[in-house]
Parts: sequence; C-alpha cells; structure tokens
Amino acid sequence: MSWIEDEFLRILRRVQREFQEIEESIRRVAEKEISTGCLEPLCDLTVTESEVIVTIDLPGVEKENISLTATKDTLEVRAKSSREFRVRRWGLSSEEKAFREFHTRVRLPVQVEPESARARFRNGVLEVRLPRAIKGVKIEVK
Repeated sequence: MSWIEDEFLRILRRVQREFQEIEESIRRVAEKEISTGCLEPLCDLTVTESEVIVTIDLPGVEKENISLTATKDTLEVRAKSSREFRVRRWGLSSEEKAFREFHTRVRLPVQVEPESARARFRNGVLEVRLPRAIKGVKIEVK
C-alpha cells in the first residue's frame, strides 16, 4: 500500500469518527427533548470586554411566559409557547412529539454579575446582557 493510500484511509477513518460523534450528539439532544418535554432553543453567545450577550430564539412565546435565572457562570431560560411545535424522530420507527415549552441552560465562558443583568424580548428573540465580573481592582500602596 502506498503512502497516499495510507493517508487516504487515515483521513477516511477520521471523517467517519467525526460523523459518528455528530450523530451521537444529535441523538442525545433529541432524547433529552423527548424525555423532558422541552425543546432546546437556538442560542448565540457573544463575549465583549464589558459583557456577555446571550441571544435566544423563542418563537410563539409571550414576554410574560419567560423565566430567567442567572448565576455567576450560567443562564437558565424557561419559556412556554402558545404554539405547538411538532418534532419527528426517525429511526427504525418514526415517532412524533409535540412541544410547547423551551428550556436551556447556558454555561457562560466568563463570570458575570447576575444582579446587573438586563433582558429584552422583541419579535420572538430574547437578548440577555450580563456585565462581566470585575477580575480585580488595583490597590495603591502607601
């Protein structure tokens, strides 16, 4: 076998492992949603010098039906939708499940000050701004 064939087989095995990991990840999310009865919403995380911005898609949700809980390193979102979302799971047999709730727990990459967080909900999109915790304060020596 030539070195080109060896290299091709090595790359092929790596690609197969990557696809298996992706399939496993998708399966875990689907099983979590079916077992909890909640959909995990799409979420985007942006870190700036001064704050962490979490943007979450919550279609069909009213502002009054959103519950937020923040700690120094997590943000938990629960919301009830007026719409019903149907998800079909494929496998040996197909299964369909209806959802009316969203839930996610986001691990924040830096510590924040949850007491100073601000949230805005507009057009089905929730934006939560959490100020970064002060890492340290310079102390003057006298």
